Amino acid sequence: MKVTDGFGTIKTGNSRRRRPCLVKTAGLKEPVFKFDSTFKVTFYRDSEYALKKNTEKVTENQQKIIAEMRKNPHVTAVELKGIIGISRKSVLENISKLKAKKIIDRKGPDKGGHWEIVDRG
Repeated sequence: MKVTDGFGTIKTGNSRRRRPCLVKTAGLKEPVFKFDSTFKVTFYRDSEYALKKNTEKVTENQQKIIAEMRKNPHVTAVELKGIIGISRKSVLENISKLKAKKIIDRKGPDKGGHWEIVDRG
């Protein structure tokens, strides 16, 4: 049996078993296979890849903030101030802009909460 994906033809024999393995190796979410009257596969991409579209719209300081939040989701504005080398006010303004662009989101309270990078993929 062969299935067309819109870009070419994919063999579903061994390929279907190998792809989830490669996906796991890359640290990505497992693809979803649906068999109705049609055949559909949903692949998930890395959130960092999805963010690349938006990195052109963010400043260098905002990119540094995102990188630090990836490393440490519990990072504070005061810690970011020291790491990036800008004022606390500038850190807060940049965070506000990133929230408005829906690139980052704050989960939980100011004390004890954490930052999440929004997956647009």
